[in-house]
Amino acid sequence: MMRLLKVLAIATMIALVMAARTVWADELDLIPIDPDDPETVHIGPGAGTTCATGDAAGCQIYQGHLNALNNNSLSIYLNGAGQPNQNNPILLILGIPNVTSASLPLITDIDFYDGYPHTGSPINGPIPTDWKIGDGALNTAGGPGGSSNTAESWYGQWNSATGYAGQLTGANQGKNTAYQIAHLSAGGSESWVNWSGADAAVNGIVVDPTIGFAIYVYKLYLYPPSWNGDDLINVTFGGGGISKGTFAITYSCSGTSPCSSKNTYSVPFTQAGLVTNTQQVPEPASIVLIALGLAVAGGAKRLKSKIASRVQS
Repeated sequence: MMRLLKVLAIATMIALVMAARTVWADELDLIPIDPDDPETVHIGPGAGTTCATGDAAGCQIYQGHLNALNNNSLSIYLNGAGQPNQNNPILLILGIPNVTSASLPLITDIDFYDGYPHTGSPINGPIPTDWKIGDGALNTAGGPGGSSNTAESWYGQWNSATGYAGQLTGANQGKNTAYQIAHLSAGGSESWVNWSGADAAVNGIVVDPTIGFAIYVYKLYLYPPSWNGDDLINVTFGGGGISKGTFAITYSCSGTSPCSSKNTYSVPFTQAGLVTNTQQVPEPASIVLIALGLAVAGGAKRLKSKIASRVQS
């Protein structure tokens, strides 16, 4: 009798787990990773952290996607020793939920690491590198913005004074991406569907589909421009930093303008950064499995107690 109950319990658990996976996929409608959107550029929580390159086990916080960020720094890692030099500027793109305008922090420092290890901390510190933000002066704090819609800006478009590019909303669900809002050509995984679903699951932030995410662009310059394979850029924000629920991605080019799809470097959803201090969020199927396991264990224990009491009586 007990053996039959165990078999039935296991079969029920398997059926419910499969059903949960189906419902989860249908509800979130995650857009598949575009083959033109490879996992070459990773956003991490900063140099010296376990997940700086996004490669360490357990770094992804949402169904095997996304790297958790704190609010005052992030790292940009170019994965793969053979990747070519990226030309200036490197565009850092932030998506802030549930606002149509925001006062974003200044970037106060940029550090450059040559040959950063995939996991662990670098043996040597950052190498001396001059930098600037947007149209500002060398090694001076700067905010989003700077000239746009030019060859030098990869023909991206945003407000030159504020860096504001527009809103990523649910109006064209599954079609518009953060890159498209900034008029940049890239893969399709940085979408409203993926961003709003992740913010809800990880941060508990319900993003209004009519407001969505405000997209802002910072222009980063390194001198000399020597960011290539296995190198890491560490960006530090001043003030209160970037707000919880904000996504961070980048865009760069290894060739001269016009930047074709063959030499653009963007960030797929799998390696984007999301500002949060929470731990990894398990898939709903895993949660169901844990709950069922506890329920079955409790039921088996109660049944065993009943049988024992009957035998004694």
